[in-house]
Amino acid sequence: MSFTLLSSPLQGFTDFRFRNAQNKIFGGIDTFYSPYIRLNGKLEIKNSYQRDLLPENNDTLEVIPQVITNDAEEFLFVAKYVRELGYKELNWNLGCPYPMVT
Repeated sequence: MSFTLLSSPLQGFTDFRFRNAQNKIFGGIDTFYSPYIRLNGKLEIKNSYQRDLLPENNDTLEVIPQVITNDAEEFLFVAKYVRELGYKELNWNLGCPYPMVT
């Protein structure tokens, strides 16, 4: 039997440092999801999100960025940003129990 192992993030803990340590020490994760990018009405990417998604900080990992928003303009802004970094996939987080989603 073959399966794919995915790692969901824990906001504030599982940034690129965690992902790289997890991969180096334990391995076994096929794909990591980044903590979601949340803009809160401002069309700018926080420095912490930028560092987390820099390709050089994730060069040995398969990472899929996430966005959480209920605003189309914010969604498109984030989609353009992650595409410019070279990511080919963006996860729109619709299942998190965060109040904005529920």
